[in-house]
Amino acid sequence: MSQTSNGPTGPGENQSGSGRHRIQQFAHHAGARAEHMRQAVDDLDERLRAFVRDRPGAALVGAFAIGWLVGKLASRFSR
Repeated sequence: MSQTSNGPTGPGENQSGSGRHRIQQFAHHAGARAEHMRQAVDDLDERLRAFVRDRPGAALVGAFAIGWLVGKLASRFSR
């Protein structure tokens, strides 16, 4: 049986290699999802800014309506 500088090879080495591979796959997938979400948030931010620039009155009325609705919901649940 051959030995490497890391010690003898055994049945546990294959499992740890598989676990390491799964962790690397998960990290890659999580990183890709995070990048996708960042791009989606950047796109939404850009679209909202353009809407406010193009229609400031509608944006102000919408912000007021959302604030009023949140206030009503908050007061209803705080009782």
